[in-house]
Amino acid sequence: IEGLREYQEYDIALLQDAILDSMCNDEWPVRLLSDLLIDIRNGWSGKQHPSVPEVGVLRLSCVHSKSIDLQDVKVARIAPEVAARFHLKKDDVFIVRGNGSQSLVGRSAISEKDSTNVIFNDLLIRLRFCADVMPSFANYLFHTKKIRRQIIDAAKTAAGIWKINQKGLSRLQFPCPGIDVQSTFVHEAATVLEYCSQLAHNIKISDIQHLRESILHKAFAGEL
Repeated sequence: IEGLREYQEYDIALLQDAILDSMCNDEWPVRLLSDLLIDIRNGWSGKQHPSVPEVGVLRLSCVHSKSIDLQDVKVARIAPEVAARFHLKKDDVFIVRGNGSQSLVGRSAISEKDSTNVIFNDLLIRLRFCADVMPSFANYLFHTKKIRRQIIDAAKTAAGIWKINQKGLSRLQFPCPGIDVQSTFVHEAATVLEYCSQLAHNIKISDIQHLRESILHKAFAGEL
């Protein structure tokens, strides 16, 4: 049963990504991601110190949805002055830097609030965006085919691990319409994805395709 649940959650994620694809416009202007960032940083990697306070360190699985799961942490003892460089702030977007699965490398999740007792490690890359981009908009776009294709092309593999680095991310051609368009997209995407999630958990796996068609129909008909 647990295996079926995991499969269903994966299928729901694919459905949500397909919906995001359908909402994008190929005519949106495109810019280099590097021009849209005010900061890009790999996570903490270093030694622990037994005499300093504990802090939560995000596990890689914290990005299982499109928002960071602050409960998915392990405990470490890291000097406060070091940990301060890796605290989470609201609207930070995190990218999976390396994974054994090509489909997971480069996936993103957003921090929905500040957290001074949780840091991110070097399995993640943190992005902070300039005023031209809503972080929530960027987070959604990282799950679309347009961006996923570029990430897969830029990712390298060694010893069975796929990795994307800051240089590869910075070269992404990233859609960047006006803030008003981004705001509308974020509002509509959040509504549709929540509706999708609520319905999907109440149906059988075999009904996923029918659900996708139903949600897309409602989205384009303005019924959500």
